[in-house]
Amino acid sequence: MRENFSVSVLFAALSGLFCIAAALLVTVLYEKHGSFIMLLLASGLTMVFFAFSTVLANRAARIAARRKEQQNKEKENRKKRLMEAFQKFS
Repeated sequence: MRENFSVSVLFAALSGLFCIAAALLVTVLYEKHGSFIMLLLASGLTMVFFAFSTVLANRAARIAARRKEQQNKEKENRKKRLMEAFQKFS
C-alpha cells in the first residue's frame, strides 16, 4: 500500500514540475520575443506539457491499481492455501 502511494506522489510531483516548467517557458518566451505568435507557440507547448503530465498521472493510477490487484490476488491465494492445509490436517 505504501509503495502505491509513493509512486502516485512521485508522478504527481513530476506532473506538477512539468506544468511549472511550461508556465515559466510561456513567460520567458513572451517576454523575450514579445510577439503573439510566440505566445501561441508557448501556449501550445504548455498544453503538450499538461497532456504529458496527465498521461503520467494516469500511468501512476494504473500502476497503483495493478499493484493493489496483485496484492489482493496474493492475499486470496494465501487464504486458499491456508484453508487447504487446515483441511488436510483435520
